[in-house]
Amino acid sequence: MKYFKCKRVLTEGEIYDFIAPTSSIENPILHYYYDSPDYDIEIHGVDITQQEVTDFLALQHPCCAVEQVEFADIEDRLKSCRIYKEIDERTVSKIRLRYDINRELSLIKLGYSDPQYVEMQQYIEWCRAQGRAEKIAIGLKLDS
Repeated sequence: MKYFKCKRVLTEGEIYDFIAPTSSIENPILHYYYDSPDYDIEIHGVDITQQEVTDFLALQHPCCAVEQVEFADIEDRLKSCRIYKEIDERTVSKIRLRYDINRELSLIKLGYSDPQYVEMQQYIEWCRAQGRAEKIAIGLKLDS
């Protein structure tokens, strides 16, 4: 995944924005818009190779100042985007379907070596792994 930041520009009634890559059935290109609280600068993820970046950047409006950025530079912004938070909420919801807060607290009191506590921890880790995999698949997290 390659990441880009882009200014949204409104001039004389026209909006200039990020131009997403053209995709086809034979050549699908994944593009993600990561919304964030900072509406002046948008963050986009595009599944292209480094060789394709130069041609891709040439398609962009100069006034939008589209530039490639590294994951480390935008990681905090990605964590604040809506889809990241939705994945976290779904993960917690999966856990709470099986273990509500009261049940979780009662299992903690049993001790860390109790089989029921171990089973709960395994389920929680499975749910978290599902959320992590979803984030990695859409470029919100790096596969480590």
